[in-house]
Amino acid sequence: MCGWLKIRNKSSAAPPALEKYSNKVIQASSLSARARTKPSRNCARKTSRIHVPLTQKVSEQTRRSLSARAESSDGLDAQQGEHGQGMQLGTGQMQLGSGPSRGAQNKDETYASIAAVQEALAGDSYVFLSGSDVVRLASGLGAEFSEDDMDAMARLWDYCEPQQDEAGNEVYPYKGTLTSYFQMDTSIGRCFNCDLMSSHNYGSRGDGCNAPALRVVEHIDPTTVNASAASYFRLHKAWPKAAIANPMVRALQRLIFEVLARPSGIKWRPVEGTDVTASYEAMMSAYRVTARGVAGQLGSAPPQSDGDPGPEGVHQDSAELTVIFLLDRRNVASSTGGNRIWQLSQPCGKPSADAIKAGTAGNLLESRILCDRFDAVLVLDREVKHEACPIVPDSLTSDAANGSPGAAVRDVLTFEVRRPRQ
Repeated sequence: MCGWLKIRNKSSAAPPALEKYSNKVIQASSLSARARTKPSRNCARKTSRIHVPLTQKVSEQTRRSLSARAESSDGLDAQQGEHGQGMQLGTGQMQLGSGPSRGAQNKDETYASIAAVQEALAGDSYVFLSGSDVVRLASGLGAEFSEDDMDAMARLWDYCEPQQDEAGNEVYPYKGTLTSYFQMDTSIGRCFNCDLMSSHNYGSRGDGCNAPALRVVEHIDPTTVNASAASYFRLHKAWPKAAIANPMVRALQRLIFEVLARPSGIKWRPVEGTDVTASYEAMMSAYRVTARGVAGQLGSAPPQSDGDPGPEGVHQDSAELTVIFLLDRRNVASSTGGNRIWQLSQPCGKPSADAIKAGTAGNLLESRILCDRFDAVLVLDREVKHEACPIVPDSLTSDAANGSPGAAVRDVLTFEVRRPRQ
């Protein structure tokens, strides 16, 4: 099996703006019905490509060689990327697959692809995957799902409600959530398992409150809160039963399990205060962020305004692995709603204009916009920090599915994987 691996030329700094991003290289006609991803609107597409066998070990020498080849063979795309108009080459991006003539992927090919993802994580602490590759990997692991299953999964975001603090106040009214916890035992020899947990249900840990139905408690990482007197307690609506049984949800859980469980060069670093002998807990969350405002403009909106999926700015999740999948973008301006990866030395909170302007010459490692359904980024949360950027409406008129005229909507699925607290 062969794949597309994109490599940054580390001798040139990235532009400070978010690049417009899509990793899609396989024609939809070449995929089976269950292996198609729906494109999201308002995302420009431009990509530079290098063809590399995934079974080949990508050493630093190979990276340098591939960067040189990218400059010579894809000069136009690379040049446009340097000006922020195309897709920039980067060590953190990977494309899997063998092109339009790809046949069914067998287990050996799938495991080789997962090993390549693990190697990218071990080397760079993060990796971006295209939605078509995510679907291909999930299918290659033996998961059976259909396009109807994908659509049914996407409709679950209609159940999202704003999270609450311990006083019952809504936190971020424009940001609906669903959250449940799942246990993953990745001990040697264990087959895929991902079991719904009840230990985080509201009231189950002596919270001293009457337990309403279908609510789940989250305790926030201190880096996600900027105010000294802020709350570190969040109450989320739990996922409905339809989500637990959805074949596509299970397929994504299986993919994450394999990244965690299969032998690799990743040095998993437990979160301080967690039980390293216990099985993993995967906190699975849906987020629906809605923005209403002037089309294509952020203006002088405050940090906690509509459309900001990450009002905490640069942060960590108190996790060993964080995974973000895009489910949908509707009426979102193409240059907004991206994800940034930062070095650990970057202070938590909203980055300064100077930090953004410095780009990769400073603490910024990568800026990408997830455009297509199931486009993803995997992050070693102990090794780097990350940030979600605000969305802005692309048009002041939209259909009713966006919630209201002129609204921009971005739906994402996240997994925060950690050991339980001691």
